[in-house]
Amino acid sequence: MKQTNCKICGKSVIVDYNPEEISDPVIKAAMSRIFTMVTCEPCARQAIEEKAARDREERSSQRLDQWREICPLIYQETDPDYEGIDRKAHAEAMAYEFKPGKGLVLAGSSRTGKTRSAFAILKREFMAGRSVKYVLASEFRLWNAEISQYGLKKWTAAVKRPSILFIDDVGKAITGDGRGDYTESQFWSILETRFSHGLPVLLTVQQTGDQMRERMSGEVGTAFIERIREFCEQIGFKKNED
Repeated sequence: MKQTNCKICGKSVIVDYNPEEISDPVIKAAMSRIFTMVTCEPCARQAIEEKAARDREERSSQRLDQWREICPLIYQETDPDYEGIDRKAHAEAMAYEFKPGKGLVLAGSSRTGKTRSAFAILKREFMAGRSVKYVLASEFRLWNAEISQYGLKKWTAAVKRPSILFIDDVGKAITGDGRGDYTESQFWSILETRFSHGLPVLLTVQQTGDQMRERMSGEVGTAFIERIREFCEQIGFKKNED
């Protein structure tokens, strides 16, 4: 046993160390250096906690940088008091917790804060460590073309990989020609793949379910709406003057 002082607070510390018992000069020199760096238990615990806090802050900063690469600039920060946003619906959306096999639909007319609220939810999930993917429905044909080019295996993996798949403005992925358009069918397949594997989706829509069903082909439209109603909860957004 030998007495030394905590390198942080200076308090006396007794350590199980006797240099006379160590014959190897290399080990003896190393132990001598270690001996000068001894800390008492409270200081050691505090140092560990402070390092853990710094590591968390660094990871959070890295995630925030990654989030800025994912999210469009105008949606990176959402102010609940933003002009036109349905504050009540926004608060309800932010309180929503995703469950296995359940998704969320934010429905309502334009300029009510659906997309801003959706990105706020997505940011919360991403900063909590979950993987996310954002798809703008108006670009859905381009995404489908890429998936089709590389085959079904890569397509299925891309759809199943993210913890949360966010598709914004779902109605723009629907052609309205009533002929069972390829994009509609692939869009339906994406949702079916997610639902069947218990993976949640986050959707924003302007039309009601009946309006979307009228624009889609009969079988696809009916199955599409029924699946969404079965596997998703809905929060309605209204204009402030409503």
